[in-house]
Amino acid sequence: MIQPIAAATSPQHAQRETFAERTLQALARQRELCHDPGPTSALVLQDLLDQARSTSFGRAHGLGSVATLAQWKRAVPIRTYEELRPYVERQLAGEAQVLTRSAPYAFLKTSGSSGLPKYIPTTRHWRERYRGRGLYAQWGLYCEQIGADYLTAEHILDLSWERTPASRSLHGFPVYSISRRPAAVGPEDWVPPWYDAPWLRQGRGGGGSTDRLETPRRSGCRT
Repeated sequence: MIQPIAAATSPQHAQRETFAERTLQALARQRELCHDPGPTSALVLQDLLDQARSTSFGRAHGLGSVATLAQWKRAVPIRTYEELRPYVERQLAGEAQVLTRSAPYAFLKTSGSSGLPKYIPTTRHWRERYRGRGLYAQWGLYCEQIGADYLTAEHILDLSWERTPASRSLHGFPVYSISRRPAAVGPEDWVPPWYDAPWLRQGRGGGGSTDRLETPRRSGCRT
């Protein structure tokens, strides 16, 4: 759990307040969008189309003529990963604009316990536009529930990620375990106050790591 913190007068107080305020503002925005999700859903669809229309996948599925959600569902029916694997393999081989206009910079890899490992392309566009906002809203709920005015690295032991470098590379792309995931890519991504805390900088085997934080696989913290 997170320990409530008394008011502080240290120089870092403003930075702490900024983080808590950001999470609460993100939560308020998320709730506002959920009251009327239609406009946001339309914006997400347009973003998907913008990312996919000019790609090999987009041309193969006629996305140039898709404008509505119903048309999208007809053009892009639900499918298995194996039906997408050829596209991913083309990305891994270095081909540009296969699935998205935004190029993948890393791949997440499943364990392969149910068959061949699956490689999931990760783009900076997704991380900066969607992932960070969602995580700030999630932590806004934590702050709201415990009544925290701010959070610092000294009051959090976050056990939901590991700060370690990519486990391997494939055709020049960093490859991360699906349970670890790659580092933050910019200010709009998830960068909490404990990002550079010594206990999170420590790599496996006691060695330090220059890699940045990895995406949480689940939410959680412990004092």
